[in-house]
Amino acid sequence: MATLQITEFEKLGNVIGSGAAQVAPLDLALATQTVTISGTSAQSTALNARTKYVRLETDTRCAVTAGADPTATATMTALDANSPEYFAVAGTLKIAAITI
Repeated sequence: MATLQITEFEKLGNVIGSGAAQVAPLDLALATQTVTISGTSAQSTALNARTKYVRLETDTRCAVTAGADPTATATMTALDANSPEYFAVAGTLKIAAITI
């Protein structure tokens, strides 16, 4: 069973003494959800309204998109297996994924 893990963040982290860093503050994750994915598009539940960034990690190659009622197709943004990616996203949207 292939999965897409979505971890939601409201802001980027700060490194003491050096200002903002382009890292997600692990201790401040708003939510985490796991979506079972296959050759048919599957949606997450709506993101937290405060979410501005997501970390997406999948255990298989897949394509993803975001929207109010998204449907992923194989030609959308591709993610490689076991290679987490970060994206800016509006809260309350959903993320859809399909294996490719």
